[in-house]
Amino acid sequence: RPLPRWKYVAGRFAGLLAAVFSAKGLMALMHVGVMLLKGWVPETFFFACYPFMALKISVATALALFFSLFSTSQVSSVVFTLFFWLLGHFGTELEFLAEKARNAAAGLGLKAFLLLLPRLELLNYKDLIEAPSAGAGMLLARGAVYAVMYAGACLALSATLFSRKEL
Repeated sequence: RPLPRWKYVAGRFAGLLAAVFSAKGLMALMHVGVMLLKGWVPETFFFACYPFMALKISVATALALFFSLFSTSQVSSVVFTLFFWLLGHFGTELEFLAEKARNAAAGLGLKAFLLLLPRLELLNYKDLIEAPSAGAGMLLARGAVYAVMYAGACLALSATLFSRKEL
C-alpha cells in the first residue's frame, strides 16, 4: 500500500541512525575494552560523552538526508554534509570573524550563513570537562535541545522537499 512520504523520510532517518549507532556502539565497546586491557580505571564522567556524540551523529544524519534529497549527485551530497559538519564545529570562530569583518555586507552575510550551520560546538562535552563551569549542565541541556530541534528542522525540510518531488 502507498506510504506517505514523510513516513518514508522518518523511516530512512531511523534506519540510518540504527546503522550508525550500532557501528558506533561496537567501536565504543572495543575502545573501552582496549583501555581496560591497558589498565584504565573507568570514571563515570567518561561515559557521559556518548549521548552527546549520538546527538552530533543525529544532526549529521539529518543533514545528510536533507542534502541527499536536495542535491542531484551523491558526491555533492557528501561534500555539503562534510562542509556543514566541519563548519558546525567552528561557530564561535565564525562569529568572531563576522564581528571583525571590515566589510559590513560580508559580516552580515557570514552571520546569516551562521544561522544555517549546525552549532555542533554546543555538544562538545570534553570542553566542559576540561574547563568546568557552574552552569555546565545547563549548557549541555541547551545543546541537546538545540540538536534535537536542528535535526527535526532538517527532517521537516527533507519531508517537504521529498513530498514535492515526482517519482
